[in-house]
Amino acid sequence: MAKLQIEIKNGDINDNFVTIRDRNLAGAPIVLNWNQKRLNGGASDLCDLEADGTETTKLNWTATRTDDQRETRTEDAQALQGNIVFVTSH
Repeated sequence: MAKLQIEIKNGDINDNFVTIRDRNLAGAPIVLNWNQKRLNGGASDLCDLEADGTETTKLNWTATRTDDQRETRTEDAQALQGNIVFVTSH
């Protein structure tokens, strides 16, 4: 499988710890350097994920607010090369 690069963007004004799992890989492992990665409010960073046969990546993300860990959200998403995936803790 080929790798796709997508942008992960914090859609909150608050800082979040973000974890990304690659659902195209067996067991949906956490992506290297994306285990509780801190993204400041409005900030973004690139993430490399495996593509499937349709050149789509499937991922699961969890965002937890850095100053209030009760504010946590987890969702599944799909993206194409160059897409932006917005994460938010609420």
